[in-house]
Amino acid sequence: MASELDFRRLAPRLAANFKAKGDWCKDHDRPESQCFVCHPEKETEFAAQYEAKYGKKPPKPHGDEGDDHDHDHESKS
Repeated sequence: MASELDFRRLAPRLAANFKAKGDWCKDHDRPESQCFVCHPEKETEFAAQYEAKYGKKPPKPHGDEGDDHDHDHESKS
């Protein structure tokens, strides 16, 4: 599941594609639409997709700031 891969290891063009679409969290260096730090509700959504596909719960994300997350984000509705 691409949502929790370490995007620094992905081909630079993948990150560039997200950035070109304006879908990039500069604070956490990953697509904004897949940033569970800024959008914790997305973790539940992606976990359900993973479980439906693989029949088991996904591994817990690593590298997220959790409780230390204290900066503001504008909604991209």
